[in-house]
Amino acid sequence: MFRKFFIIAVCLMAAVVTTNAQSNYAVVRGSVLDQQHHAVPGAHIQVREDATGAQREVVSNATGLYEIAGLQPGKYTLTVDGQGFAQTTQTIDLEVGQQATIDLGLRVSSDKQTVNVEGSGELLKTLHADLAKRHPSVGVTRAIGLFGIIELVRNRQTMEPMAPINGTSPEMAALGKFFRDEGLFTFVRWNSFFTNPPLCVTEEELREGIAIIDRALESTDKAVQM
Repeated sequence: MFRKFFIIAVCLMAAVVTTNAQSNYAVVRGSVLDQQHHAVPGAHIQVREDATGAQREVVSNATGLYEIAGLQPGKYTLTVDGQGFAQTTQTIDLEVGQQATIDLGLRVSSDKQTVNVEGSGELLKTLHADLAKRHPSVGVTRAIGLFGIIELVRNRQTMEPMAPINGTSPEMAALGKFFRDEGLFTFVRWNSFFTNPPLCVTEEELREGIAIIDRALESTDKAVQM
């Protein structure tokens, strides 16, 4: 009987020691997000202990989450990078048993952004030209990179604007409302509106925005004087 109680006591002591030892370790977890606060899956997160140089590395999951457990208290450097993103670093100071939640932000790398602006800028010019062919209310289109503007007219021969300078018109007011209702937020001014997407816009997103403009111009075409 004594032996049985002794074995149970030893097991309980071992469990307590193990639990205490585990509680001494810190855990770092969080999300990896891009500039639009979208999850970044497959990002590489490396944590390095400053005192010893010991390193651990994990990869964010399909929803951008990561977790690094079993860390000794101390100062660490977190490094995160992903395909097409610039590497970023962050220093942290972990305490005994700390459960730290640290969200890591990634920015598009300058090389990728330059290529994206140049390529998307040429695509924007092409899409502008397509709108001009399809819609007689499009008088002038201009674009430098991803900075674009479209001017609407009632008559391409006389270039009478769809709305007067410093004023508006029912057609331009309806156009702005259509944009907002469809989730396209841009600046509608006088007889023109801007096509200035963010520099990180994808081709799919750019085409989606132009498709909304394409549908909206059907209303301004009705005001054209042939």
